[in-house]
Amino acid sequence: MENTAMDVHGIRFGDETVPPSEVRAPANTLVRGNPLKRSWQYLDVSDLGVYSGIWTCEPGAYEINQAENKVEVFHILEGQIAMVAKDGHRVEFKPGDTGVIPQGFRGVLDVMESARKLYVVTQKI
Repeated sequence: MENTAMDVHGIRFGDETVPPSEVRAPANTLVRGNPLKRSWQYLDVSDLGVYSGIWTCEPGAYEINQAENKVEVFHILEGQIAMVAKDGHRVEFKPGDTGVIPQGFRGVLDVMESARKLYVVTQKI
């Protein structure tokens, strides 16, 4: 779904007309389990490098390598996750917590219990 500057309607996240994408982390990134990730992308403003939606994930852990030109701000709606940096620094997030996956982050995303988050990504084009 792409929204342009001409689209002035409000967008309600949770709209069931947006089909989810489903993916599992590549096998070579798995640390624990084989969690299924689903995302519903409600906003895609490609010319500005901004997109947003809802993401869910089953328990498990996998490596993430955030691109140098990409930042994600998220808000946990359900469940519990942790980001574990390569140096071992661990930050946990539970419902009501807001966090950032900074540009260039390297580490592990640990989904301790099934999670649901709202995300907004900005990516320099």
